[in-house]
Amino acid sequence: DVLLFKTSVSFVDHLQEFLSAVLTSTTLVIPPIDWRANPTSLANLIKTYRISRMTIVPSLMEMILPTMEKNISCGYNSLKILVFSGEILSLVLWKRVREILPETTVVNLYGTTEVSGDCTFFDCKDLPAILECEEITSVPIGFPIANCEVVLVTHAGMADEGEICVSGACLFNGYLAEFLMSNHTEGSESSTYYKTGDYARRLKAGELVFLGRKDRTVKNYGQRFSLEEVESTLKEHPAVSDAAVTFQSKGSPDYKAYLVFKNKDGIVKDSLQYREVNSSQDIMASIRSWLIKKVPPAMIPSFFLST
Repeated sequence: DVLLFKTSVSFVDHLQEFLSAVLTSTTLVIPPIDWRANPTSLANLIKTYRISRMTIVPSLMEMILPTMEKNISCGYNSLKILVFSGEILSLVLWKRVREILPETTVVNLYGTTEVSGDCTFFDCKDLPAILECEEITSVPIGFPIANCEVVLVTHAGMADEGEICVSGACLFNGYLAEFLMSNHTEGSESSTYYKTGDYARRLKAGELVFLGRKDRTVKNYGQRFSLEEVESTLKEHPAVSDAAVTFQSKGSPDYKAYLVFKNKDGIVKDSLQYREVNSSQDIMASIRSWLIKKVPPAMIPSFFLST
């Protein structure tokens, strides 16, 4: 195998890329540090270095897939195993990948940092059979990995649809000196489990399908954050009276910010940043530039709208 080390060390999936190569003496290709400025360049790296195994978030795969398709049409496909992780894998993207990479094994993983990155897996070769008898809106997250127990819990107890709770060897101890509390779930072999806040449904054959969350925590480019935090930061801007953000992830993320501006008298006119502002579009452009300095890139909305 030849692995590609493209994931930031602040994201748990880098362990699959880095440590797996180190522990198995496998060739590890490290792309130039500025590749994020041009994500499609990864497709050319895959072709040039004949990458055979790669872990990637679906949103990044959507960016590089058109270039990969062109490269593959001109030659050999080196990619043996493609692992999706960190975001919902849509049926639309899976179908495109299947058409372009028919000989590549595609695996969908689910997990959180609190469970060492992953706790369930699904081999997408089983998906056509599932689609014949089940109605689903995304690729299943599958079954628990080895040494990991996953149960679905409601207020009434265990069920076939509910909150994902995880126990087993993959579970973290806690945050800093605060250890995970022990809890008892009927029918569970372990008395300690982590309530992920994520919800899922169990299919007839036992696979889990991710349903989402009941709070306003979302994942964008594999990074988890709260929409309330983005709204609170936007409201700190001197030109903003109120703000709301929405996020939907059906295929490509639909992430928007709705802003209510103060009247002209309420904008800080003596600041150089706003001296040349003449329209709401100018204000929104300046707000986006201001927000980039305040939060990580994944938390920047794709669209800014005024009301």
